[in-house]
Amino acid sequence: MRIALLPLLSRPRRDVVVLTSERSSMPVLIGDGEVDFTCWRCGFAICEAMRTPVEISGRVFRCPDCTAFNRSRL
Repeated sequence: MRIALLPLLSRPRRDVVVLTSERSSMPVLIGDGEVDFTCWRCGFAICEAMRTPVEISGRVFRCPDCTAFNRSRL
């Protein structure tokens, strides 16, 4: 199942940790489940094979492919 992350409407504050991957072709997080969380802008799988949305809750991600800021729904 693929679930799109939400856009972060402004640049993250300095105290917010932004997770990203060093390579544009590699997801930020890889698990062993069946849920992929994708970039709201380009559809790249930022978090691949996660088990539940709780694993990424409260986090901010920068898409390794298009550099858009994404946030989890929780």
